[in-house]
Amino acid sequence: MNNSSVTFVTGCAISQSNFYITSNLDNLDTWDLFSKTFIYKYQSDDWIDMDLDGWRVVSVAYFENSGISSLLALEQDGDLGIFQENKNKLEKIRETDDSKIQGQFNRIRTIDNSLYVCGDGAQIYTNIGNGWNSLDLGLSESSLDMPKSSELTLDIELAFDINLYDINGFSSNSLYVCGTKKNEGFIAYFDGSYWEPVDRMTPSPLFGITICPDKKNMNRTGFVGESIF
Repeated sequence: MNNSSVTFVTGCAISQSNFYITSNLDNLDTWDLFSKTFIYKYQSDDWIDMDLDGWRVVSVAYFENSGISSLLALEQDGDLGIFQENKNKLEKIRETDDSKIQGQFNRIRTIDNSLYVCGDGAQIYTNIGNGWNSLDLGLSESSLDMPKSSELTLDIELAFDINLYDINGFSSNSLYVCGTKKNEGFIAYFDGSYWEPVDRMTPSPLFGITICPDKKNMNRTGFVGESIF
């Protein structure tokens, strides 16, 4: 595996000169699950890698709490790998129901010293130190029933209306999510009590949210890198 070419998926900064990156192997079939994560040390031009067999990592984050630093790797089905200097552990963000199509996760973020994830079906979960809890507050959709084998040839709708690709914000009482709603761009804002859809300026799908340097505004990134302010 070490000599295989990879495509980087996403990453985050650990410090001013160290970066945490995840990738997929280019020569695998789409149904094969395998991810390779890297720590890149810019000053020494050194790469440290770790293989995660059976995983498809979709997002990573760096989290520091009570003096303990953690590298986080979010797997598409909701497993969360937590890698620390002397200890690694695994958390499950939700319980798995094999009889349902629950939708995959797409992003993990550290916001206001807490963890947030979002995904398909408008799933939103948060961990403020007491385990993972849903924060959808009526925004998310119900899981889809797994079709029976006799129904696989029928025209059955298996897609969610709302899929969330990023979550970001200034505090636990000021959060944004973005993604798609029925194939058009979707944005919602959370004020600490409920989620409110926000008028979008483009019909394009939205894939990323970045806090602007003024720490007051957000930049939403749409298809092929266009910026939506």
